Amino acid sequence: MSKATEYLDILQKKEPQMFQEPLQKSLFTEKDIGEIEHKLKYAFPKPYKDFLMAYKMPEKCVVRVYYSDDISASYDEEDDSESMEVEWFNPAGNTVEEFLQNAAKEDDYISDDFSALEAGFLKIAEIEGYHIYLDLVTGKVVRLYHEELWEMTVVEGVDGSDKEEIRDYILDNELCPDFYDFLKVVCTHEINGELGPNY
Repeated sequence: MSKATEYLDILQKKEPQMFQEPLQKSLFTEKDIGEIEHKLKYAFPKPYKDFLMAYKMPEKCVVRVYYSDDISASYDEEDDSESMEVEWFNPAGNTVEEFLQNAAKEDDYISDDFSALEAGFLKIAEIEGYHIYLDLVTGKVVRLYHEELWEMTVVEGVDGSDKEEIRDYILDNELCPDFYDFLKVVCTHEINGELGPNY
């Protein structure tokens, strides 16, 4: 059993109302994923491949995560002041074409020259005004405040025609070291003080 499967099993137990029926095995094969990677021109990090091959997921999930400055503290799921809503996007679908269409639908344009996906960033969530991306090159999960999408070239002087400058700027905003850590946050609903609410 993969780590992705373990975390998704936890989510199904915590949020049974999120799923119209029990989670079903994913239809994606290594061949399908290879075809998606070829079309996107990026290889997927292993944790994301494991996720795609684990279960069929709803296209959008909304989960509430609870944070504490003390990682050992207990979380009060009745206290919304200690929580953040995560809108989590899953482009998977059932076919290669559906994956690509769904990924394009959530994609953000960073400049006239590059979208986030073209620069190697697959949008996977939004958290309180932050756009959350999986970096397909390093495997890290990064964040970018929505206003920065349009301001980074004007205010920060990032060259919008230079993919490497865009990548360097966004990679300075790491949220999780890899997709497994992101799954841990959204599936267990717990996040430590380093990541929220003013992350």
